Parts: sequence; C-alpha cells; structure tokens
Amino acid sequence: MSVFEAIWLGLMAIAFVAWVVTMMRTLYRLKARADERLRESRGGGLGTGIANTATTFGEFFTRPEWRRERLRLLLLTVVLFAIIGTGPILWAPRP
Repeated sequence: MSVFEAIWLGLMAIAFVAWVVTMMRTLYRLKARADERLRESRGGGLGTGIANTATTFGEFFTRPEWRRERLRLLLLTVVLFAIIGTGPILWAPRP
C-alpha cells in the first residue's frame, strides 16, 4: 500500500467515525426529546409513544434548533460520499 492510499483510507476512516458519532449523538438527543414529550403528555399507550417519536423526528427536519445538527450531518455525509466516490477513480487500473 502506498502512502497516498494509506492517507486516503485514513481520511475515509476519520470521516466515517465523525459521521457515526454525530449520527448517534443526534439520534440520542432526538430520542430523549421524544421521551420528554411522552412524559409531558402524561402517559398514553404505545401509539402515543410512536406518535411522539415520529413528531420529534419530523421536527428534526423543520425546527431551527436542529439546524446545526442537520447541517453537520449533511456536510459529513457529503464528505463521506465524496471520499468513497473518489476510490474507484483513484484506484482504477490504468492501461
């Protein structure tokens, strides 16, 4: 493996770990918000929990307080796709 390949793989690993950490952190915060909503609604059955979760996940795409997380996830996703997409171009066999 050349130095260039090692750097490319390292960049891909860093981008992937950053994406995973950001995604898990965001999902944890969304789940905590959904649980908080469920407690505020004072009970309810399974349907209420599912409705709160769906509503909270829907708010992720529309509410301004989630803007930073949305942009961070979008940026990391684009970076990760760009790194993955360059692989076949960089490592394609040359005649």
